[in-house]
Amino acid sequence: MLRTRKLLAALICVCLFSLAAACGSKTSNNTVDTGAAAPASGTETVAAGPLKKLVIAEPLHSIGYLPLYIAQRDGYFKKNGLDVKVITAAGGTHVTAV
Repeated sequence: MLRTRKLLAALICVCLFSLAAACGSKTSNNTVDTGAAAPASGTETVAAGPLKKLVIAEPLHSIGYLPLYIAQRDGYFKKNGLDVKVITAAGGTHVTAV
């Protein structure tokens, strides 16, 4: 019985490790290969020209929007041709203006 439990635990660990390893593969420049084609110029910037303005209204400033805050801080939006402004829309006249 104990041997069966140890074998089952080892099998589960191997399966979890295999699933985690299959999530992405490293390329030669230490970035995760997503399968998408890289830009021909070798730069990370996709947009060539003026940035498209985008306003994102969040109902409250919370940790649920953390990916948005990180993307804005690290410049992901600008790299993809977007000028993003995040506002907290708690109600009032500024909400109807959006």
